[in-house]
Amino acid sequence: MNQAKFRMSFATVQEITNEVTGVQMRVERNNETRTGGLLSPGEFEKRIRHVFPPVEADKLIKRVLLESVVPIGEEDVILTEEQIQTLGLRRTA
Repeated sequence: MNQAKFRMSFATVQEITNEVTGVQMRVERNNETRTGGLLSPGEFEKRIRHVFPPVEADKLIKRVLLESVVPIGEEDVILTEEQIQTLGLRRTA
C-alpha cells in the first residue's frame, strides 16, 4: 500500500445564511492535481469518515462544514491510491 503526502483543499458552496450546501475536494502533490465533483455535505462526510481515522475525520468535517468562514481550507494528508479513489478524486490536466 503506497502512501504519499498531499496538500488537500476544500472549496464550499454556501447559502446566504452561510450554510454549506456543497463541497469540492482537491489534492496536490508536486505537479499532480486531482479533483472531485461537487458533493452534498452528507456525501462529503460519508467519504471523509470512510478514509480518515475518527478524530481526524471529525476535525476535517467540523472545519469544512461548520467553521467554513473562509471558503477554502487546506490540510496536509497522507493518502493511498485506494483512499483517493474512495474520495472520488480524479487526475486533472
